[in-house]
Amino acid sequence: MFKDLKWGPALKRAATFVVIWLGLVYGMSVAFPNSFAVSRQELPGLALNAVMFFFLFAFIFAITDKRRTQRAEQLKAQKSGKTGKPETNGEAPESALRGQRNPNTSRKKARRKR
Repeated sequence: MFKDLKWGPALKRAATFVVIWLGLVYGMSVAFPNSFAVSRQELPGLALNAVMFFFLFAFIFAITDKRRTQRAEQLKAQKSGKTGKPETNGEAPESALRGQRNPNTSRKKARRKR
């Protein structure tokens, strides 16, 4: 599961999110000093939270990026017709029937009953 993770883009994205978060905390402390004031005593705790969020976001972004690339590869394989699904009960695969008219339905319009 943790194999082939791309850490570079994940670290950049996590750093961006942490910087945005710190900017929001600073902006709220300036805009509302009574409610969101950050004193010198709270700075080490804020820095520790920023570091923990950075590593958490980096891990989450690395996993989601890997999942996104896996889904893109699966979709690409399905579009090219290389799915590993075997045909069941001698039926044609779903892609062969897509777009064809269903002969079991009636094309007549229902007449109004007055």
